[in-house]
Amino acid sequence: LPRLQEIVEQTRRRGWSLEIEENEAGLACVGVALSRAEGPSVAVSITGPLERMGEQRRTELGQLLREELADLSPAGFTLSGPAQ
Repeated sequence: LPRLQEIVEQTRRRGWSLEIEENEAGLACVGVALSRAEGPSVAVSITGPLERMGEQRRTELGQLLREELADLSPAGFTLSGPAQ
C-alpha cells in the first residue's frame, strides 16, 4: 500500500501516469486522466516500444499529451492533476 500511495502521489504531481513493462515486456506507456462531474472519467495514453520510450521521451510525451488534451478535450472534461 505505501508503494501504491507513492506512485499515485508522483502521478498527481507530474500530471500524467507512467507504466514501464507492467503489462507487456518491452513496452512503456504514458497517460493522462480526464474527469467530469457527470459520468465516468476517461484516460488517453500513448504506448510504444521501451527502446523508443526512454525517460526523456516519456516526459516529453506526457507533457505534450496534457497540452494537447487541454485544447482538444470534449466539453465537460477537465485534466486531472496539476498543469505542467
